[in-house]
Amino acid sequence: MVRRRSKIGKSALRRKRSRAAKKGWNKRTRREGVRQVGKAIVGRQPVVSSVRCVKDLAIGGYKMANPRGYRRSNIAKRVDKYL
Repeated sequence: MVRRRSKIGKSALRRKRSRAAKKGWNKRTRREGVRQVGKAIVGRQPVVSSVRCVKDLAIGGYKMANPRGYRRSNIAKRVDKYL
């Protein structure tokens, strides 16, 4: 069986794959933000973790609203990881 060549060029396929990968990362980041905000609301402790709760709400909201910006921001990632 002879394999047919694609009408789309290699660079177009690469762009398509790259766009699909970014879309997947955005979706995962947005879901992670929803999970983070939900956990902050449901598992809220009185005074002990108020800073962490505020951080989770702020960063989670940012992830949901602007996943691309979160991906590109090293500051947001560091705050999310270490705080």
